[in-house]
Amino acid sequence: MKAILRSISSDTFNIRTWSPEDAECFALDLLLKIGAEGSDGADNFDLKVCSPSWLAQTSWSFRWGRGLLIVAEYDLAAVEKEISAHVAACQGDTWIDIAVKLSRTLMWEFEDYVQ
Repeated sequence: MKAILRSISSDTFNIRTWSPEDAECFALDLLLKIGAEGSDGADNFDLKVCSPSWLAQTSWSFRWGRGLLIVAEYDLAAVEKEISAHVAACQGDTWIDIAVKLSRTLMWEFEDYVQ
């Protein structure tokens, strides 16, 4: 079984029309809908995409990287391509196997529900 990215959006703005004031200093929170190939269902995964300069300006202490994709500059097409490739590379025997693997890098809506 293989994972497939169904959609990318933001709860805050339309990612198709939004662009940062500074393409080299930005952060955005994305909602990814990911499901199993051949099925109609999808679970939600959260991901923050940001630039190194945004991290430098906002993080003055320790910062963990889970749920975080760091990119040199804002390029939505490149970000979508990277996310799609990352998701497509994830496979498992069941959807739970796939979702648990994805939750190593993304924030899965059900991650604390699965035992």
